[in-house]
Formats: sequence, C-alpha cells, structure tokens
Amino acid sequence: MEIKEITTNIIRTLESAWNRANGEEFGKPFAKNSDYVDIRGDLHYSDAAVANGHQAIFDTIYKDSKIKLELLQANQIDLNTILVHAKASLDCPSGPLVGKTDSTISMILTNSDENWSIRAFHNTLKPLVR
Repeated sequence: MEIKEITTNIIRTLESAWNRANGEEFGKPFAKNSDYVDIRGDLHYSDAAVANGHQAIFDTIYKDSKIKLELLQANQIDLNTILVHAKASLDCPSGPLVGKTDSTISMILTNSDENWSIRAFHNTLKPLVR
C-alpha cells in the first residue's frame, strides 16, 4: 500500500468515528502502547485510554460536534515509520466549547505485519483569530 493511501485511510477512520461520536472506533487505529497528547497538553497512554477519553468528550463537551480532517503531508522515515501532519477543523454547536476551532495534528504511524497504527499523536490547538 502507498503512503498516501495508508495515511488517508487512518485519517478517514478518525474523522468518521468522531462524526459518529464513536469512541471505540476512534481508538481502533491506535497502537496498544500509543501515546496521545490532547489539545490541553495532557498525555494519555494506550488505545483504550484514547477510546474511552474520546467517548467521554463525545458525550459531553463535544456533543454533536463535527470534524474535518485534511492530510497536509506524509513522509516515510523508514520502512515501518511514517510521519504525518494533518489539519483538523472542528465545529462544536453547543456547550462550553461552542464555535469553530482549528488544530494541527502530528502523528507517527508504525507498521507491524502490514498493519499500520498510530504510535504517537499530538494535537496542537491553533490560536483563535478575532
């Protein structure tokens, strides 16, 4: 599989899971031993933590929100590692985080037996422009 296809498939999975408010599906592309830095800078460990944490925000502060993910670049570091950058545009219709925000995502994808997964994920919130 080509680099763009690998990364696009993962990004589509994340976007679809978010837009269906499905934490379990959101966690599936992550490696069991993944590291996840959220927009507040908090560090979470494991695919289960990512899935459970996202279900919690889908049910509360990001209820009914929609996200658009766009691949910015993907660079293969070696045969089993890809560095990915993506843009996230979030629209939250209500609650404490109402409005539109953008962030830049950095991901490290790793390959194990032709199964690519997210080993590291860092989400950086872009400042609001007023």
